[in-house]
Amino acid sequence: MTNLPFRQDPAHTALIVVDVQNDFCDPRGSLAEVGTDVSSAVEMVPRLEKLIDDARSAGVPVFFIQTLHDETNDSTSWLDRTSLEPGTRSTGFICRTGTWGAELYRVQPRPGS
Repeated sequence: MTNLPFRQDPAHTALIVVDVQNDFCDPRGSLAEVGTDVSSAVEMVPRLEKLIDDARSAGVPVFFIQTLHDETNDSTSWLDRTSLEPGTRSTGFICRTGTWGAELYRVQPRPGS
């Protein structure tokens, strides 16, 4: 436990990794393609990889949450969030189920952790 950057009992702790996906983090992802600066995400990932490794070494379970969207769960709010003008809709191109953009960026779950 001494190599973790925080002091928590691994028996009562979990690390939750949220939305570290190609469309949000990769310079070739959908957000970067529309002009969003993803450099801070790229710079953060090596520290996240170390945190994940340290958590696993300490027996802390690591959970990954991914945003996945397709026609079955595209809400009006989700489709309208990138609209430049009220009443116009985006094409819903981010984190489409089954695409490269929805895949995790440089981090991966492991069986049992």
